[in-house]
Amino acid sequence: MAKILRGRAAGLKVGVGKTKFTTDFVLNVYSDPFVPGTDGKVRRVCPVPLGERALGFFEDEIDALIEALREWRNGRPLQRQKTPEKLHSGRDAWRERVNKQRAASKSKEAEPA
Repeated sequence: MAKILRGRAAGLKVGVGKTKFTTDFVLNVYSDPFVPGTDGKVRRVCPVPLGERALGFFEDEIDALIEALREWRNGRPLQRQKTPEKLHSGRDAWRERVNKQRAASKSKEAEPA
């Protein structure tokens, strides 16, 4: 027998907050049935009305969503994110400053008094 999860519990199971779950993973508009950023491969979950305003989601459908996200992730080649050049130059400048300070402090220690 399938359990029905409320919105917050379903979002926690997916690993996102309630707002992110509602905007990205819940089928709100039938003309847009896929999770954004998945190239039309992962379908959104359909809510179950529990009352006037309360919505729930079948736990097995949430599990299927998670499994589909896993298959989508594993089907793509691993791509490393490029770090911005500004970050490299800033880090390199910081290293140079630290190395100069260390060299200066070592030379002061080595000088005879």
